[in-house]
Amino acid sequence: MVVRAGPGIEGVLLSKVGGHTARLDKFEVTALPANSAAQFVAYYFGAEKLAKAIVGINGDQRAVDAFHHRVGVKLAETKSAAHDMKLSILEAELDALFEPQWHLKQPSSAITIRNRLSHDFGPTQVCHIRQHSPRLVPIMVKFIGDVDRVLKHLRERWAASQARP
Repeated sequence: MVVRAGPGIEGVLLSKVGGHTARLDKFEVTALPANSAAQFVAYYFGAEKLAKAIVGINGDQRAVDAFHHRVGVKLAETKSAAHDMKLSILEAELDALFEPQWHLKQPSSAITIRNRLSHDFGPTQVCHIRQHSPRLVPIMVKFIGDVDRVLKHLRERWAASQARP
């Protein structure tokens, strides 16, 4: 889905969020084996980007700030934004995706597993992804599936801001 950007901050966010699923399609993520480690990695990047987007939208942040490479996903802010936007993702599902588990030897959250893989591309980290992909990939797909609700919310906010004197 391609969304034409309107003026200002909202337009940039519309462009970034609206092209979200198209980028996953171009990556051919659905051609990868279902619930595989490869799908996990691809869908995680999509889910992380959407989490940053909803927090940015909810906090009236500029797109450049919301998507800055040093901005991490914060679970509480993501839950709050998802609730405010009435997304279908459950809090427990957001926990499964974004709960920091740095202290655990055997993490089960997508964010911790992906971060460990990024810093240590070894057999243990690959095993964690392979073990948890069947549970986590469907949650990421569900979350990313809420992109239309996010776009609707953003358009409504943009329209309301334009109506103000």
